[in-house]
Amino acid sequence: MYHYLSGTLEEEIKNGERRINALEEKGYSQSEELIMWHQLKRKKEILDIFWNMEVDEVKIMLILRYRKKLSWSKVSKEMHVTKATLKFWNQKLKEVLVVYLAH
Repeated sequence: MYHYLSGTLEEEIKNGERRINALEEKGYSQSEELIMWHQLKRKKEILDIFWNMEVDEVKIMLILRYRKKLSWSKVSKEMHVTKATLKFWNQKLKEVLVVYLAH
């Protein structure tokens, strides 16, 4: 999730596009690079869908934990929720995402 929220996934997609274009300009085959780029794009599309469907509390947790890089203890204090609840939400989200991202 950090990869998604930090913007590094989006940056990898843009870098992939640049590499593919550079290979095409030089006349090289870009099939492996193209496959990796399509996989990154698909991953981002899936994460975008889940982000738009997710409840506000979970979004806040994810932003505090992965974008603002707070510890679980600090997120817990900020949200007035136990660490166990936060970790439960995080684990459930991961379990759902792994099913979709694996295909």
